[in-house]
Amino acid sequence: MAGGNGPIYAGMMLKTLRWVLFAVVVYFFVLPLVPAFRNAITDLRQIDPVLLATAISLSFMALYCYTLLTHAALGADANRLTRFDLFRIQLSTRALGSILPAGSAASTALGFRLITSSGVQKADAGFALATAGIGSALILIVLLIFVGPAKLPAVAKSVGTGIRD
Repeated sequence: MAGGNGPIYAGMMLKTLRWVLFAVVVYFFVLPLVPAFRNAITDLRQIDPVLLATAISLSFMALYCYTLLTHAALGADANRLTRFDLFRIQLSTRALGSILPAGSAASTALGFRLITSSGVQKADAGFALATAGIGSALILIVLLIFVGPAKLPAVAKSVGTGIRD
């Protein structure tokens, strides 16, 4: 019967090793960052809640508009995806693009994979994603052309004084 305790002992050793490894990671990598977390919490208290709610709302509205643009570009296959499903795909791709270095390529591939797995043909999915990307870039260019020159002197002045200080 002594041979039956081997797997139990190995499992307990593995669990103990995981806890020790977790403690080492917390001790060497998390605890040195705690003062930075405390500074971040004090900085977060200075944020105006109304401006924060406005910024979050505008971000979700921009993602929803991007979803509508992609949905319109899907053409006949647009009926295979609801706007809510496409919005969730957009959120997933945005999250992946923000997490990974050079995540734009990975997020586009993820969006293509999720859209095609919903039953949309590959050519239509590629066209829709490319059209939405070009539309987004055009809107940014228009904003830069019309709003940029008005704000450029103020930005240049603030950057210039920041360098001299």
